[in-house]
Amino acid sequence: MIEFDQYPYKYENLLIEILEYFSAHHDLGRTVGNNERRTIVKFCQYYHSKYNTVEMPPISSIAAICEILVKNKYLSVVVKDTAHNFDDTYIYLPADGKGKLFRNETLKNIVNERLNCLVFGFKYINQSYKNIVLPICHYLDEDPGIGTCFLFHDGIATAKHCVEHAKKLSIKGIPKDVLETSEFLVHENEKIDLMFIKFPQGHAQGFNFIETEEGQVLDEVLALGFPKVIGFHTFMTAEKATISSRFTPSVGSIASLSEDLWIRQNLMLITAKIKGGNSGGPIINNKGNVVGIATNLPGLKDDYDDLGYGIAIPIKHLHEIIEGKSEVFNTRGIEFIDFIE
Repeated sequence: MIEFDQYPYKYENLLIEILEYFSAHHDLGRTVGNNERRTIVKFCQYYHSKYNTVEMPPISSIAAICEILVKNKYLSVVVKDTAHNFDDTYIYLPADGKGKLFRNETLKNIVNERLNCLVFGFKYINQSYKNIVLPICHYLDEDPGIGTCFLFHDGIATAKHCVEHAKKLSIKGIPKDVLETSEFLVHENEKIDLMFIKFPQGHAQGFNFIETEEGQVLDEVLALGFPKVIGFHTFMTAEKATISSRFTPSVGSIASLSEDLWIRQNLMLITAKIKGGNSGGPIINNKGNVVGIATNLPGLKDDYDDLGYGIAIPIKHLHEIIEGKSEVFNTRGIEFIDFIE
């Protein structure tokens, strides 16, 4: 029997097919008569016939998937808890009310990715991101330090402190000549520990399907990055956590030291104990959307691991950099080199 977490790789477009089959519009997934009730067992027959599958998932698994889609407001229940779930029935109403949500293949792929994240969880999300989350090596002296970055739009996002003060710099999979001709952008607020490395035109290596949204307290998130251990920089770590708090340092607080006044913007405190090498890595919610970027706190240096929590800057600040609220970071004095495995 095929394991549940292998469904996205074994059953092509399974979740999209479920939505289209149960669509309220008969120009999508037309497989039965207009007045005939669509049930889970009939969906399995339809999918098996369309894709010529050797082995279909158990009907109970399809029912469980439908319930997750109900919970996330993609499907609505018509009939539920029939014998062995055979005749359970659902309905899907496309967002535009006309049944055209999946006519565009690019949008269809994006929706399929989001559905897979919701249904198959952080294990799937980890697999999806593993090729776009990259280690970044920065040499402050002869010994390299490890940080994390990730492909985003037409460039790379990371924490600023992973680059500044470096004498040499390399990123896995990015040739040194590309880095030499890239534009390094930082936020106009110098206290915001973010950087966007914009690739030169023609170097299309970004991951266009990354979506973002604002993180909320109690959201479950995944922190991805590379351990701060030389020799293990090709092994990405993943830690599941929740957003435990959002806080805004402000003048007049009890601990109103310079470190506490920091950027005067909302930060996210997450329950993962983020290691130093995770700095610059994405914080991803259960929809597969990036909500923040792991960062450091001024003054704590390497000891910030001892907090037992992780700090992340909301993703909106990265968008601000990309949209022009930025300054060019001077890379003069940095030698770009190819990444050494």
